[in-house]
Amino acid sequence: MKSYFILFIVFMISFHTYQSYAQENVAGETLLPFFNALRTGDTTKLLQYIDGPLQNRNKVLLQQNKNYSDLLKTKYEKAEFTINKISPIDNEKLVADILIVTPRGNTIKRKLILNKKEGSNSWKIVDEIRSGM
Repeated sequence: MKSYFILFIVFMISFHTYQSYAQENVAGETLLPFFNALRTGDTTKLLQYIDGPLQNRNKVLLQQNKNYSDLLKTKYEKAEFTINKISPIDNEKLVADILIVTPRGNTIKRKLILNKKEGSNSWKIVDEIRSGM
């Protein structure tokens, strides 16, 4: 019985360590560069961090709308992005609770859904849930 308890504790520590690593990896390698691309209006860079339904909805806009880069810069250039929480959905999917505060003081809440890219350790933003404009 004691060995099962120790095994359980080791599993929980390993799982927590994996979650922390995944969260730091997602923040540093996906979310922060994504936010920077929004601030600078870099539509080519934005496409590198999205996939799935989010990419399907925005690909034409990001690639073909010549004014969209300026619109993004105007909206996000001086905005503050805060990652409130990153929670696992399963081993291949996470949800990140994001708060955006614009220079005018508007608050935008987003939940970004991220999938682990198959065969790698990188994550892509595949969808978003919007609230509070």
